[in-house]
Amino acid sequence: MKLSEFLVEIRKAVNSAANALTERNIEFFNKYFEEKRISETETVRVPKTVRMDYPMAADDGSIKMKRLDVPVISLIPVSGSRLGKATFSLDCQIDEEHGDVTVSFPKKVFGNAKNNCHLEFTVVPDEAPEGISTIIENYNTLIQKQLED
Repeated sequence: MKLSEFLVEIRKAVNSAANALTERNIEFFNKYFEEKRISETETVRVPKTVRMDYPMAADDGSIKMKRLDVPVISLIPVSGSRLGKATFSLDCQIDEEHGDVTVSFPKKVFGNAKNNCHLEFTVVPDEAPEGISTIIENYNTLIQKQLED
């Protein structure tokens, strides 16, 4: 196999993993937001919420309950939403055939392979947008404002 073809296949595998994570993130978003029709032609996404009573100290020192509408997404941990990096390390045979650089992976025979090269490379993705984190932070701010009222 040509070395350039091998590297293209590695990149395809990394892209496939990133696409799978993107799909997972869309499913995550759909799980915590729902569509709300605001007109015949327009819908918006609104957070799924739970109504809960939150204990607060009154001026006299007693505890009273304050009712809050809390977006469910602000109550759950959010992690593992993007591919950080992929590092590949391998021993291989690099040759030149008809002007092309080729890579092969000879079988080891009694612990000795005909490898003449050790490759190690890292594929690092572009920075992911911080959309979900920003949304959660904004909802947490709104919850705090509800507590102050």
